[in-house]
Amino acid sequence: MNLNDFFDVNPVYLEMLDTLDTDDSGTSKCTKKALKDILTEFTDAYRDEPDGMVQVWMSVYRLGLLNGFADETSGRELRKLTPGRVSEIFGADDGRCVQEVLTALLAEHPQKPESKARTPKAAQPAAKWEPGDVYAVRLDGPEICARGLEGRYVLFYCIGDSASFAKGKNVYMLLSRSCELPALRADMSESADFLPAVKPMKKGTAVFPVGQLLEDSNENNFVYRFVITKPYRKGIPGEPVFCGKCDVTTPGSETIPPSDMFHPILMWNMLDHEIAHQYDLCVNNWGILK
Repeated sequence: MNLNDFFDVNPVYLEMLDTLDTDDSGTSKCTKKALKDILTEFTDAYRDEPDGMVQVWMSVYRLGLLNGFADETSGRELRKLTPGRVSEIFGADDGRCVQEVLTALLAEHPQKPESKARTPKAAQPAAKWEPGDVYAVRLDGPEICARGLEGRYVLFYCIGDSASFAKGKNVYMLLSRSCELPALRADMSESADFLPAVKPMKKGTAVFPVGQLLEDSNENNFVYRFVITKPYRKGIPGEPVFCGKCDVTTPGSETIPPSDMFHPILMWNMLDHEIAHQYDLCVNNWGILK
């Protein structure tokens, strides 16, 4: 995993960005003094969470590099970490990924970012979503239009926090059946359809984007849970509309992975593509939507 892929979905890093002015590339512009203050603030918030503190140090060090300097305090803490300690904090699988990113990060040199115009921050970053919240986004991208879905809504029902290294929010994703925003109710089956993330394969396994195998899955069911990890919705018109809170009736034919590290990741800037792709799978491969 390269540095951009890791930090683009890291909640601590995105939380730091949300406290700072950013340019139109999403790069935070800050001074050494501002970064020192951020490190103090986030240390107070995460001091009791070893995995959180590692992400704080990595995020601060990354921000320093992007602004032309190497932060000595976070760099010193990161160099103390051994592969064994990283594995102990994050677990074997996630620890390997974190160690790979850490090694690449410490090998980076400071770079002076180009001066660019500021852009507004996201109105409702994913970090603030709470369990039971329902958000809606109107679809109108080119891939959506090509499938006759223009004007429909995708609804996100927030299940809770993701605990994997790519922390974000676990969600169900529903597609409205018309161009009207569905009324929020527990049973959405008359106005919207759950979009599956993947259909488990035969022999009890399902292959996920992270390259893992899901053992003992039910091939007659689907995996419906996604992880939304990128709150900055570049390339997608409009903002998520908060519809309210609801105890949505979850899909009955659902295989629930043993860990949310198996949930496919959904990026905001790929939303139109992802919806179009999942819709094609549902209609042409699985025959579960009309």
